[in-house]
Amino acid sequence: MESTLPSQSPVSPFEDFLVRMPLRLLMHLFDTWEPMQIIRLGKASKQLRRITRFYMSMRWSVDKFTHRYLTKSEEALDLLEREGGLLFGPAVCGFFYRSVDVSCALDVCIHVRSTQSFAKMMNSEEYRFTRMSGGRETFEETVMQRLHDTQEVKLKSSGERNSREADRRAWGPFEFVRGRYQSFRRIRVHVVRCEPYRHILTLHSTGLMNIIGWNSAISLFPRSTFVYRRSFISRQECVFSDKFERSIKKWYDGYAAKKSVNIIGMSRRRYRTAETGPRFVGDSLCWMIPARWVIESEGMCVTDPDSVPIFSGGPRFEVLDWTSGVSRVESYMRIGEPRLWSKWTCRCLRQNSQSYVGIPTVSWIIVIGAFDYARDAGARGTAECQMADWPVHKVMCRFRAFRYAPWEISVMRFNDHYGPYAISYGVGAVFLASGIPLNQSVSPAEWRRVWTEYACVVVLRLVDGGPAGAAGPYEVKFDRVHAVRVADELPDARRERYELGIGGRDWSVGVLYKVVSREPENAVLSLTSVIRPMRPQDVTLPFRYVENMVGLGELLSGL
Repeated sequence: MESTLPSQSPVSPFEDFLVRMPLRLLMHLFDTWEPMQIIRLGKASKQLRRITRFYMSMRWSVDKFTHRYLTKSEEALDLLEREGGLLFGPAVCGFFYRSVDVSCALDVCIHVRSTQSFAKMMNSEEYRFTRMSGGRETFEETVMQRLHDTQEVKLKSSGERNSREADRRAWGPFEFVRGRYQSFRRIRVHVVRCEPYRHILTLHSTGLMNIIGWNSAISLFPRSTFVYRRSFISRQECVFSDKFERSIKKWYDGYAAKKSVNIIGMSRRRYRTAETGPRFVGDSLCWMIPARWVIESEGMCVTDPDSVPIFSGGPRFEVLDWTSGVSRVESYMRIGEPRLWSKWTCRCLRQNSQSYVGIPTVSWIIVIGAFDYARDAGARGTAECQMADWPVHKVMCRFRAFRYAPWEISVMRFNDHYGPYAISYGVGAVFLASGIPLNQSVSPAEWRRVWTEYACVVVLRLVDGGPAGAAGPYEVKFDRVHAVRVADELPDARRERYELGIGGRDWSVGVLYKVVSREPENAVLSLTSVIRPMRPQDVTLPFRYVENMVGLGELLSGL
């Protein structure tokens, strides 16, 4: 028999080896591979793509997964696509990890407008609503009761914008059950007033952002979650439901430890492999598994195992890490609307003064640009912009809505020019007030203890309006810098966030920007707490900071 050259062989030896391999052995082989390895293998050739897609159809079949809970899986997926509903939670995370644990409840996120259609589907699937999760006889009555109990001011917003993350949290979960023993299934329904994908983007960390919707299984952060085993905290507010033992966050804390996934919050390190920047559902950074490999032919959808699906036009969002300055102190990144938060990316002021030896300059970051967006929001008749979850910006937007001039612009201008000097003076004042030995090196633990108890306050006094008159921007004048006990200035909730920020990074300092009214009222108009880390090379003995206070005081007194 004439031998065939390898270059002329239609099938490579490795492809022939996989084709001839018993099915059970083939499945066991690929089960030991990471998902990214399987995907890369499928890109090598057309034959390997068919082999890997066969494995994916066995292990990552969207229809089979949905059929575990819903007998009419195709109709259910079509309904979710029409209504914009999504499957998420522990069951979907297990789907991407190739788990077949059917005892886990399936979480479904739907819009409040989809209540009736979803209830009809549950009835057709012979699921029964449990009053324990809602309190009313039926699912529809329970949702209507939640609408009735919602404050009128909250109902003015659909949850899309002009709301806090707490307003975008879901009602529920409302539980449906079916069957007994081996056939027992549970579905937990989360009802939101915003689009369901927006609620998914407000989950605690990126490792939870795995969904099934639009007739596809979608992982928004696959490289971080499945390749580097990282889940970045992106939630910007404390949601009370996260403290429940049955919450998704509590479940994922244990599941991440089991899967060796590191949950990353505040960090001095920047992970450049994180999926940041302008994003949309279905972009090249997502991992998408279509429910059916189809193409359009003559106006009809035809199954084609060799088709290469192209997803475009999905919902858009934007991901910014902590270096942008728009994330809260306990989170690594912020996820928001596209081209919104990037306009408020912060300027990092790093200046080394030559006038005073050893002055530790602070890497100061402050949000800019909120005034312009508040002006646009006021032009549209909106009372507040999306930055309403930031207390200072909420005040500014409300003042703008009532045609009062905000003083925050002047605070930013002061920070740009004199912020490092005022804060450097405050560092010395804090060490004097704390009573620690000034001629001994401070360990990171001792530094953290001091700044957890104390903070430096930069007092700015409001003076007359600018050249534009009463409607123009106000001007602020430097008053003084001094050390205070955090417990005397911040309420309990803000103090907890302050302590989390100090404990999140080494060599962090706490600054309170206090704006007071004109004399003789001396009323406190706003108090902004900021946590910023110092550069390790700027950390020195405490007496160095105290020595520089004299020269810095003369400089600041002339402002």
